Amino acid sequence: MKGPKWVGNDPKGGVKDQEMTQCPVTAGGGGRAGTAPGGEGLAAAQEGAAESQSLTTASQCFPVPPRLLYPFGPGAGDETTPVEDDGMSPEQLLQGRFSFYGRAQTSLYVNNNGVVSFGRGVPEYTPKPFPLAERIPFVAPFWADVDLRRGGKVFYRQSRERPLLARLRRDLAAAAPPQGPAPSPTWAFLATWHQVSFFGAASNKTNTFQAVLASDELSSYVMLNYGSLQWTTGIADGGNPHSGTGGLPAQAGFNSGDDLHYYNLPGSRTPAVLSIARRSNVATPGRWIFRVDEFTATEPPPTPAPSTAVPTAPPPATTEKVYVCNW
Repeated sequence: MKGPKWVGNDPKGGVKDQEMTQCPVTAGGGGRAGTAPGGEGLAAAQEGAAESQSLTTASQCFPVPPRLLYPFGPGAGDETTPVEDDGMSPEQLLQGRFSFYGRAQTSLYVNNNGVVSFGRGVPEYTPKPFPLAERIPFVAPFWADVDLRRGGKVFYRQSRERPLLARLRRDLAAAAPPQGPAPSPTWAFLATWHQVSFFGAASNKTNTFQAVLASDELSSYVMLNYGSLQWTTGIADGGNPHSGTGGLPAQAGFNSGDDLHYYNLPGSRTPAVLSIARRSNVATPGRWIFRVDEFTATEPPPTPAPSTAVPTAPPPATTEKVYVCNW
């Protein structure tokens, strides 16, 4: 039970974490999906990516980009959410048309706990599996118990700036359909969680990640960029106050709000969720891009009850390509 925020002494100090998140050596992977989609100059460089790291498949190696996140912070014209536990931005009326699972969205909230939600805020700090019974449409780059009083900030803005849109056009091309035109966004919304801590933290572990919503008035895309992910769980969900792990780890993905369309990034609600910062579905480590007006990755049907029939091989978990680390 979470109860009052900070009862007793506020933990101080702690061990500064220097570890790099590493993902398991696997040949594939894939998320779980329903019928889902096809500063003061704060540096936007991907944290912890200065070293020579790589993702591999059987025949390809992709170096980790040194600058993955889009510019953010006061120097980029961002606003910030309240510095509090379980807080959120005021309602943001969208200046561009954004379709999410076939529904035009007109406003959103940026929630401190790693969620961009449509129609209402999400103060809930315990991540739940998709689809949600509450039928709340939202994007969850990293749904976990963030506490900005322990450190970090959450930035957000809408933009029609040409340089930003030009960069988005180049980056979104990786997710364009093979025989379709490349996306040419005319509007974007960016939300960035910069070095955010967790509830009950007694260490300096922080997470940095970003969600970018983009639209060209016809198609809509979500880009998830991950910098450094060092923790998964706050203490109210059973996490360790020093390591930020254990208990019920973070959830990442999408929920349409209709009980049918959803997508869970690989490793969600398990310790392996940290690996999304070194994996990708577009061959760029730490970056995930999805078309969300019509999402095409699918999940296999539920496993049937045991029978005497001869078993057959199950269908693949998803049609996406996932690139993983090889250490």
